Amino acid sequence: RSAASTAALAALPGPASAAAPGAEVEAASGRKRSPLTAVGAASAAAAAGLSRRKQAEEGVESTAEVGPARKRGRQAKEGASATLLGPPHETADYGENYRAYVKWQDEAVQACRQRCGKLGGKEVQTLPGWTFHAGTFAKYISPCGVEFRYVMDIETHFGCVLARPETAARIKREKPDGPGAMLVLLAGAKVDERANPVKLRNRAKTWKAQS
Repeated sequence: RSAASTAALAALPGPASAAAPGAEVEAASGRKRSPLTAVGAASAAAAAGLSRRKQAEEGVESTAEVGPARKRGRQAKEGASATLLGPPHETADYGENYRAYVKWQDEAVQACRQRCGKLGGKEVQTLPGWTFHAGTFAKYISPCGVEFRYVMDIETHFGCVLARPETAARIKREKPDGPGAMLVLLAGAKVDERANPVKLRNRAKTWKAQS
């Protein structure tokens, strides 16, 4: 072969090969990444892609989406508990007062039933420290002397007791097993006079009549 032919063959491109990611950028900038850096970046990218695909397949939400949702749920739960630590807010509007009372009572009753089940007269009669008087109107008297005529008012009381921090601490410490044990734990709690369900029921009748 002539020298000219040899030079021409040497100038021809070799077999096609896939360019490494970022090769063009490296060529333009004049910088080179070490082989270890390139392999590490590729591995990280592959792992990230696999993680995203796995989340998509399993229906897993990203942390950025789950975090705020959990926070909102916790705030809503804490807000519901906080409303049971005192009586419903009273204003000059009787209709608004009555609606606030109904909402407050409903939240307290639901809180009680979630932990203790729905109460009946038989369950209340067997509570330690409580006394029962039969008659035209049944009377359930708490250990602190508050007289209840409606089981729902007792459920309201227990729902409010469950919202108290000291009750939460006692539940965590004693770990009552089942609704019966939970009722025994709540039975001796004093009625908060600010949120006495019996007195508030009577006031609610006035609010409803004058609204």
